[in-house]
Amino acid sequence: MDGRRRPGGRQAWGGRTAGTGRTFQPGGALPRAPGRTGPGPVRCRAPNRSGKARNSWLRGLDRGQDPLCRVTAVGRVRRSVPERREELLTAAVEQIEEHGAAAVRIADVAASLGVSNALVLYHFASKEQLVSAAFTHAADADLAHLRRLLGRRTSALRRLRTAVRWYAPTGQAKGWRLWIEAWSVSLRDPALREVSRGLDQQWKAALTEVIAQGAASGEFRCDDPAAAAWRLTAFLDGLAVQMTSYEGTLSRAAMLEWTDDALARELGVDRAELTATAR
Repeated sequence: MDGRRRPGGRQAWGGRTAGTGRTFQPGGALPRAPGRTGPGPVRCRAPNRSGKARNSWLRGLDRGQDPLCRVTAVGRVRRSVPERREELLTAAVEQIEEHGAAAVRIADVAASLGVSNALVLYHFASKEQLVSAAFTHAADADLAHLRRLLGRRTSALRRLRTAVRWYAPTGQAKGWRLWIEAWSVSLRDPALREVSRGLDQQWKAALTEVIAQGAASGEFRCDDPAAAAWRLTAFLDGLAVQMTSYEGTLSRAAMLEWTDDALARELGVDRAELTATAR
């Protein structure tokens, strides 16, 4: 990801921060925190803590969240909670795509951004919660794109062909690898199972709506739009598993031809009519 922060250590009282060369003194003046108004820098006093309590306070300071002194460590960019979550989720998606959901670790996500494990756990209480949120994050982006395709001002037939061909697995199929990972983990993770099921139902509902619109306007005949959407997505899901797991077994051209055949069959139109109308 462009613009990732470089790794930096936590602030240490009365000395240098390891690996950064920065000096921080108790009671010393710190630069004004972003968004703070009023004259002069922020001053911060050392809390009367030691051991784990002190380390916990230092982690909070590193995030600019200590109740005694809301500051941002020198040289670090303070992000809003939504921005930080977005950054963490994007990194988690990348790690899942590279290593798989079962192998990904909180430490991997933290290291990829140069932040502490504690920062990741501040936003996501467990690895399972992070994986579930990362999958939702990626799937929501795909759903938004699907809805844009299906919402265009053109015929239902053209919108459906464009959406179904986009849905089909092509290229490196990173999105499909993520779905396949989610299906696998869902066998043992009830929470992720509910998330993936809900997202899958949204895909089917979006296709069902446009199929129903086309049938109602007389573009094609389809007595059961919901069943047609189920059969289409089931076909494409199975095709995606084969093409993603066994790369090179089917050409992209053949896969798209099969996709057109399946769509034409569900809508009761000739394949030639489908391709001609959708141009």
